[in-house]
Amino acid sequence: MIGQNLFEAFARSYEPPHWIIERLQRDAAADIRSALRAAIEGVSSDAVAALDQESRAQCEILFTSPDPDQQARLYIVSRDVAGLIERTRLNLAAQLGAAPPYNHPALRGVVVDTEGLVPLSAFDIDGDALCINGHAFFVLPPVPGSNANYWLLQSCNGEIWRTQ
Repeated sequence: MIGQNLFEAFARSYEPPHWIIERLQRDAAADIRSALRAAIEGVSSDAVAALDQESRAQCEILFTSPDPDQQARLYIVSRDVAGLIERTRLNLAAQLGAAPPYNHPALRGVVVDTEGLVPLSAFDIDGDALCINGHAFFVLPPVPGSNANYWLLQSCNGEIWRTQ
């Protein structure tokens, strides 16, 4: 259902798929719009009918389309893409050594230890982004969520607000 070019359009964004799917429908290059249209139209009526009440409520909040059937299809495609991105990132993270992103030119000179870890001190922390040489990298989140590591990195960076 999701071709490589469509996958890459979603994976390039740090925003979760449900935040950008309608923008891609509207503003992406013609080949991406076409692939997205095919993916949305490829969602079966049975899959739409199988959505539970909570998922349908989320659809109303997440998407601007007034059509509940279209909202459900957008939800299913964005959910499937999010799962595919998460599985792909986990598979890449399981590779040690010169696996992406460690082979990225911006990380040249950053030492990767035997467990596949790099020192946070090599980066400037900006929110939940690890910045180096004009690039931003993000820690693989422990849970799905666009800002799952924000507070963790703020704590590691010593910038948590302390209350007494």
